[in-house]
Amino acid sequence: MRDDDSVCQSASFDGETGKLIRNYTHKGYSDASTWTRAQGWAMLGYSYLAGIDRENPRLLRMAERVSDWWIAHVPSDLIALWDFDAPEQPSTPRDTSGTAIAAASLLRLAHAHPDESRARSYRDFAERTVHALCAEVTPTEQGDTRPPGILTRGCFDKTREEATEAELIWGDYFLLESLRILSGTLDIERLYPRG
Repeated sequence: MRDDDSVCQSASFDGETGKLIRNYTHKGYSDASTWTRAQGWAMLGYSYLAGIDRENPRLLRMAERVSDWWIAHVPSDLIALWDFDAPEQPSTPRDTSGTAIAAASLLRLAHAHPDESRARSYRDFAERTVHALCAEVTPTEQGDTRPPGILTRGCFDKTREEATEAELIWGDYFLLESLRILSGTLDIERLYPRG
């Protein structure tokens, strides 16, 4: 995690000293940028850990920091660009899969958060994000022949121009998880190991 609460995709460390050698990306816009799925994965990891170890305020704070960064930087339509630092143009791909990861993460953080007001805020933002994502589910237009219920506009790897407007299975999974949590058909406690 960077000082501004964004995350880099990858890091190399010295094997003997543990000292950071460099931060880098292999799917993001640049080594200094914030690749959307990296931020989403960090949100998921910290929110999950905060839910497992609710006595550890450091984990909760890390989850808050990466999640608050997302909330402050996601576009107003709530669907993130493939990289938060990519030049925004009409042709710039979005990444619904990274956005779905973030929505699920916010629901987990809301569940783990001890402050009712903060928890409600995270849950509300997640719910608005899920609503925005549902507009990207097939069929997206008249005559759409794809099977219904698939999340579209995921961006797998813009740097190699691979599947930049695609259906990505993890996007479907995290959207479905979020929908089930919001509808009450999935008890979020089942996502956490016990005992």
